[in-house]
Amino acid sequence: MTSLATVVPDCWNQIGVGGDHSCPELVKHIHCRNCPVFATAAQSLFDRQLPEEYVAEWTAALARAEQGAEYEFVSVGIFRLGEEWLALPVSCLAEVCLIRSIHRVPHRTNRFFKGLVNIRGQLHLCVSLRGVLGIEGLDSDGRGPVPDGASNGETDHGMLVVAERRGERWVFIVDEMAAVERIPRKELRKVPGTLANPLSGYSQAVFIWRNRHVGFLDEERLLTAFGSLGQ
Repeated sequence: MTSLATVVPDCWNQIGVGGDHSCPELVKHIHCRNCPVFATAAQSLFDRQLPEEYVAEWTAALARAEQGAEYEFVSVGIFRLGEEWLALPVSCLAEVCLIRSIHRVPHRTNRFFKGLVNIRGQLHLCVSLRGVLGIEGLDSDGRGPVPDGASNGETDHGMLVVAERRGERWVFIVDEMAAVERIPRKELRKVPGTLANPLSGYSQAVFIWRNRHVGFLDEERLLTAFGSLGQ
């Protein structure tokens, strides 16, 4: 077949479906988009040399985007544990629900691993975030022992947080789930090297939220610790 593109550059607009329908190839291909002439013309459009100003414009645009990366945000869930304000990336938080019974596992339950909890008909490992982070003592409002330290596994206040990583889930108790916020990455500060608080080993940064210092936890390090407790 003689290439109509060499005779009529946009034959589809003149003798094809966009024109007078006189092209003999329409009998075979029904529509111009099924014709190899049309496909060849489309491919040549993608293969053509880019204008220099186009390349320069996009190079400058991408450079500006890289320079502005420090102003990106990170979405975090902010919660309270006793007197400590902490945060985890929203990407690892699967669910937050009301407190409920924790079923102890004989010879396994301890200050780090609390037992099993039923959420939506599925049993999940419940770990003590306080125990892992080394946060002990009373609740910040003075109501008594910390919630996940109750001897019978029953609690009357607080929230359950479900954390997830690569299909594995763990549950831990917090005193208060405060907010989900988008924090500018430029506001994240390194954890002071002189910080003696035990939870500093699980913190990747700190930031200020509503005049409070919030410890931004390292989810990989924390969830790896969670996984070791259930083994």
